[in-house]
Amino acid sequence: MSLTLREIWQYAWLRWGAAWLLFVLLASTLGPFGTFELLPLGPRLGYWALVLGLSMGLEALRRLLGGWDWTWQWRLASHLPYATVLGVMIVWINWICFGVAASWAAFGFLFSVILIVALGVEGVLLLLSSGPTEVQNSPQPEPPTDDWLMGKLAVEKRGALVRLEAQDHYTLVVTEAGQDLLLLRFGDVVERLGSGAGQRVHRSHWVAKGAVRHARNQNGRDTLLMADESEVPVSRSFRAAAKQAGLI
Repeated sequence: MSLTLREIWQYAWLRWGAAWLLFVLLASTLGPFGTFELLPLGPRLGYWALVLGLSMGLEALRRLLGGWDWTWQWRLASHLPYATVLGVMIVWINWICFGVAASWAAFGFLFSVILIVALGVEGVLLLLSSGPTEVQNSPQPEPPTDDWLMGKLAVEKRGALVRLEAQDHYTLVVTEAGQDLLLLRFGDVVERLGSGAGQRVHRSHWVAKGAVRHARNQNGRDTLLMADESEVPVSRSFRAAAKQAGLI
């Protein structure tokens, strides 16, 4: 599967939109938390569309802030502010829709339900992304080269490695022959490649040292022009390492 960055975002929003619609229809049909008795179908659809839209919007924001590239401890801990903000929002919505007085008891109940569900989903995702079985069962780790990564690409996309880019829980692999989107965690791929093949220059970007064509600093911001004519940002936290590697 080979996708451009724009197509990746389109597919991501399509998946999230389809999930939102499915959950809205399911919740509106079942009417949990008393909404079946309190609201007719039309208002019930609107209520769950708003609640689930806020929920998924906050989740998208959490992931954009690094939820897929954090350690598992931080990924779990990040659900505390998520549950807090969403709990406050739903308390406010319930006050407007049903006249339910805002109280610590109402907030505590919603906070507990949201946190339990979020942690359960995160736990399942962590288990699913724990790594391929064949790597876990291998008696010897694969060498820190890009050979193992090339083996995961479509044959026509294999070539000299140019850069990597984190895309949610996928990694976009760009070579001189094209690009492929792989279901691999960006942090895991960078760790497997080691420091000899290239350099991580941003939370979401890794570049092959031989594929950097030019470095530019504009308004205090460093960028790298790559062999595929893309521009990769260099974040402040990785600038020292990039400079030591001779990239800027």
